[in-house]
Amino acid sequence: MFSADEQIAALQAILSTVGISGLAVRFILLAARNRRLSAIAEMIRAYRALVAHARGEVTADVISAEELSAKQVEILKNELTATMGQNVMLATHVDPALIGGLVLKVGSRMIDDSLKTKLQNLKMIMKGAG
Repeated sequence: MFSADEQIAALQAILSTVGISGLAVRFILLAARNRRLSAIAEMIRAYRALVAHARGEVTADVISAEELSAKQVEILKNELTATMGQNVMLATHVDPALIGGLVLKVGSRMIDDSLKTKLQNLKMIMKGAG
């Protein structure tokens, strides 16, 4: 819809207003010049993943039925750090549809200990027995 020059002008105004400068501005403007603004979010995610890998960190996504308390998050983080042998950064999310329990995703591994899944499995077993 907008030309690259129009996007660059708008971005420069926005970035200066919010106080972003230096390398970040040059990177964003380069993406705009190359008509790749739609890929910025994915580029940022990839960069964060590279930085985390360089620091020896791994991110774990935890989805729970209710908001976890600070103590629960700390216990979970400590257990995962001990198990993984790496510093674990937790990203917590709430999904009331889980009913209870939680779903843990670390890299390509997933542990689903939610009540919703347990009920679905029980339903499948009961259908097979009938």
